[in-house]
Amino acid sequence: MLTIRLSLSLATKAFVLAGILTSLMIPCAPASYAWEQSLDAETPLQYTIHITEKGDTLCDMAASLDVYGSCLKWPQLYYYNIEEIRDAIPHDMDLPFTPLPPGLSIAIVHPSNVKERARKINREFRNFWTINVMSRDQSRDLSELALALMDQGYYCYITKFVTEDTVWKRLRVGFFPSLEITREIQQELGEKMGLNDAWIVKASSEEVLEFVGFLE
Repeated sequence: MLTIRLSLSLATKAFVLAGILTSLMIPCAPASYAWEQSLDAETPLQYTIHITEKGDTLCDMAASLDVYGSCLKWPQLYYYNIEEIRDAIPHDMDLPFTPLPPGLSIAIVHPSNVKERARKINREFRNFWTINVMSRDQSRDLSELALALMDQGYYCYITKFVTEDTVWKRLRVGFFPSLEITREIQQELGEKMGLNDAWIVKASSEEVLEFVGFLE
């Protein structure tokens, strides 16, 4: 069972657990988002802390009904806990499904806070662009690349697309307020990470509402 221990403001606080002061390291995104200034003091990023127990995995934690209700949202946990997790467990495609060491302090952005922030952003900005970097029918195939992207400071997420006989998982980097910025990041991904087949997509409102609220 997921146990919540503490609630603070992610954007402005450090947190103390088990008598140890730990600074939450938030990766710097490679682009400046136009909506950053729109998120005022009324909608700061809020989080809770979960102390990992034996058997906890990123997938199971993300899938908990008290968290995000989907294993595919494990990148949203990793993104805000990179330093904690990267030092604790080897990185490979199985990391989201591998038990984490007990006693890690994992920050979880409040689901209600995510929805509130997403609604605010969506009201003020009508166009959102994202970059599709990989599509697979097995989520494990996306994991290694997702980890590499987040280690480089990119915010990514996994969404689903259903055809007649297959459920595809799409790994995307986003969200961007203009096509010009999106093209710059697309080129950067090709140069830095060899992702020359990545393509630009105008994000649906459903996709935006589901994922944009996690952005700092």
